[in-house]
Amino acid sequence: MPATNPSTDNVRASTTTAEGTNSLFKHSVTVKAPPERVWSIWMDVTNWPTWDPLIKASSSAGPLKLGAQGRVVPKRGLPSSFKIVSFEPKIKWALEASLIAAKLKVTRSLITQDNFTTFTHEVEFSGFASSIFANLLGPEFRVALPEVMNRLAAQAMTSEKE
Repeated sequence: MPATNPSTDNVRASTTTAEGTNSLFKHSVTVKAPPERVWSIWMDVTNWPTWDPLIKASSSAGPLKLGAQGRVVPKRGLPSSFKIVSFEPKIKWALEASLIAAKLKVTRSLITQDNFTTFTHEVEFSGFASSIFANLLGPEFRVALPEVMNRLAAQAMTSEKE
């Protein structure tokens, strides 16, 4: 599915760079789509590359749930494995990937109000070598994150119309 820019009537986003620092940052988008749509897009691991242009391929050994494991192949860099470290169905979940002497944690959460769903994607580098990875990857990830979120929003709204 090609990427589209959702109309401003259905999406509320405010920045072009994720807020925070290179080691801890987040971005939120509010979309006029049910939370189940955003959640189902997040749960479809093999579909992640369609809305995240930094990912070449992604897979999981089964459905995402606490303890589930998977693999991400970035367009640049080395493939990495991840594990789901927290999971609250249809509300919030987090994955963690081990890096050399560091960890990358991605937390995704949903809030619904007045027929709008706000979804947030937070990224955190931690551990001994976290500052190295934050400086290497953080700036690129922070710039890419708003577009990633807009592409996900476009899928949520397109799927809603189908």
